Amino acid sequence: MNKISFKSHRPVTQAAAAALAFGALVAMAPLAGAAGAPPTLRPDGVGPVRVGMDTFQIRAALGEKTVKLPDNAPDAQCFYLRAQQYPELRFLMEGGTLRRIDTREPGMSTADGIRRGDTLAKVQALYGERLKTESSKTGGGKDWTLTVQDPDGVHATRFETRDGYVEHIVAGFTEQVENPGCV
Repeated sequence: MNKISFKSHRPVTQAAAAALAFGALVAMAPLAGAAGAPPTLRPDGVGPVRVGMDTFQIRAALGEKTVKLPDNAPDAQCFYLRAQQYPELRFLMEGGTLRRIDTREPGMSTADGIRRGDTLAKVQALYGERLKTESSKTGGGKDWTLTVQDPDGVHATRFETRDGYVEHIVAGFTEQVENPGCV
């Protein structure tokens, strides 16, 4: 039987070393796949970013600078940020705090698996009576805004539909999720 010695450790058989190496690879596999996987939007945030953080905390969590979007209103108290790590997201900052996260990108999924392009029926089937449903003011009766309150009572997710399909997803603090723009 062949033995492999590691400095300051007992001898280990080649089979045991191979098993350890295989175990390490299996344990790391989800991490490798996660790097290319699109992020999941949750009612309380995305990745390491949580609603309630300030700009400095967001930058620290992401390990990168954020960029204030040029299409913002001149109001310094309410603006959107964008991060290179999450180009499909817009982070709504109000009063120096992240209040909600918006996306219109098809690759972004909520924690419950809803994406842009999913049907109104899929959202209704998933959330059922938990949904607060309102007709869109601009959709002529066929566009809807559907909001689901998170069980924590603090966060919510809103789905805006057009012609029966999800077009826009917003997640964050309930007050900002239920009100377009800044409160």
